[in-house]
This record gives sequence, structure tokens and C-alpha cells, in this order.
Amino acid sequence: MYQHGIDGLLSIVPQPMTLDDAINSAEELLLEATIRMCRLIRVGEKMAYKKEQKRNKSL
Repeated sequence: MYQHGIDGLLSIVPQPMTLDDAINSAEELLLEATIRMCRLIRVGEKMAYKKEQKRNKSL
């Protein structure tokens, strides 16, 4: 996976469920997974910002 440029995975199914349930809830599951992904991206941005601030203070 990593050798193909994929750095991470995020499941759209937050808990075990049948395929039928997943298909019937696909729109909601995708929306919720998108929200979780955006939150993770934001966390990464904040971490990078703090790291950059520390680096700039040490110069």
C-alpha cells in the first residue's frame, strides 16, 4: 500500500454491519467518514503549525 503512494486508510463503516445495512446507509456513512477525514486533516495541520512555530522560535 505505502509503496503505491497511499499514506493512510479510513473506513466508511464505523462498526461491524451487514453489507445490506452498509449499502442502505451509504450516503450517511460517506458523509460521516468525510467529516472524520476533515477532522484528521485539521489535526495534522495544527500539528505542523505548532512544529513550525517551535522551529521558528529556536532560530
